[in-house]
Amino acid sequence: MIPRWLLLTPLAFALSSVHAANDALNDSQAGASDAANIKPLVKWSFDEPVLGKWSGKPKIEAQGPQQPMFPNMPKGNKAAFFSGKDSALTVKESDLPGVDLRFKKGDSITLEAWVNVDDLKDGRYVYLIGKGRNKNKDFAAENQNYALRLKGDGGEARLCFLFRTESEKLDGEKDYHRWASDEGFAPGSGWHHVAVSFIFGKADSINGHVDGKPVKGKWDMGGKSDKAPVNDADDLVIGTGNGGGAGNTLVGWLDEVAIHRAVLPDPVLAQRYQFVPPAPVVDAKTLPKGRVRIDICEEGIPEKKAWPAFPPKASESYEEDVFGIFDVPHKYVDTGVRGDRPNPYVLRAAANVKLPAGKHRLLLRARSAARVYVDGKQILTLPFMTGDSGGHGEVKEQAKFLDLGPDFRFAPPGTQEIAGEVVSKGKEHLIVIEQMIGGPLGKSKHRPETGEMVLAISKQGRESWELLSPGTRKVPYTDAAWA
Repeated sequence: MIPRWLLLTPLAFALSSVHAANDALNDSQAGASDAANIKPLVKWSFDEPVLGKWSGKPKIEAQGPQQPMFPNMPKGNKAAFFSGKDSALTVKESDLPGVDLRFKKGDSITLEAWVNVDDLKDGRYVYLIGKGRNKNKDFAAENQNYALRLKGDGGEARLCFLFRTESEKLDGEKDYHRWASDEGFAPGSGWHHVAVSFIFGKADSINGHVDGKPVKGKWDMGGKSDKAPVNDADDLVIGTGNGGGAGNTLVGWLDEVAIHRAVLPDPVLAQRYQFVPPAPVVDAKTLPKGRVRIDICEEGIPEKKAWPAFPPKASESYEEDVFGIFDVPHKYVDTGVRGDRPNPYVLRAAANVKLPAGKHRLLLRARSAARVYVDGKQILTLPFMTGDSGGHGEVKEQAKFLDLGPDFRFAPPGTQEIAGEVVSKGKEHLIVIEQMIGGPLGKSKHRPETGEMVLAISKQGRESWELLSPGTRKVPYTDAAWA
């Protein structure tokens, strides 16, 4: 388990800073196995009273990333809520005796945090942590030493690193350098880990991570720079920056906010994000015998490219013979006329299926993001759809389609697919497939259609495929049988 350093007393910081320099020297060379030994320059875990001055009434509750979904976190893990209006934590240099929060040319920095964003409008840049640029009358107005922010872009929260280089006059936007990632995560989709590292004076050293995975980005303001950053004794602020205001202040939760005087290597940041997705809410005992229950889940689905933080409940259900879906029943309102289903919604198919003993091939197909669980364990996934609303996206090359047998049905246009294996001892298994129907497409939305939503099986020793079935009906998964 990664150690959780707490802000307790000035003495605690004085002691930690004695070791910080030596620890930081080893950070950049550490592998994943050394993650537990890496100590930050300073860290806010919110499980104990923290040093600094709160603006507004702080809300600290056991709402941080929790077990079992986040196994590295302790039980009852706490986090701090920032309301977007009056919540912030201001830390003065005098609060941390012996800890140097200023970064100069040649210094390495990594800023990281766990964040759960409630809402982030496109075009806004909300601060997670930053030093300087607080509209403090005792300092220059544009004295941003460093900042980790989130940028609202395309319905996502994307990483943003900002600093200001030294110049004769610290006014206006001149000499600001801003890097933003090309991808992020959807607000409202639960807890995520974000990190940015940089070596001041080495323009090409920027490195961003979202949920343990490296993300690309670009310097979208000021370009990259080898110049020294401005630094002074201005405050460090968590949750807001640039003097506050709705456009700069986080709406959501923060936990494990940390500053490192080193570049943390990729394996260490990858190990930070340990996530075990919850299985769908399906009770095997409630499923019809020999049939597939289809649940249409319309409530609590984020209008983003993200699964809901918790498995949604069914709004209505119906039954099928096999795991092959190409449409759903119409929706009717109270007056008896047809109504529109929300966009997006989740379609879930579940059944108890007895498989013969052996190792069998499984094939998942869907138009949008989909996932398959066997006995509560996620084994196959498909990503969210990409493309643009103008229809100018690339067409997938047919030569790269899966070809898994002599009578194998090739994927129709616009269908994603992935194959895997399942091992059975000849017993009954709870099989669940979920697909996100519709969803955002730029400023528009995908049509809320299922496409060819299929879970097929090729049993051990066979070349042909059939739709997975819990009952007596068997449907070969061929062009003729599908028609």
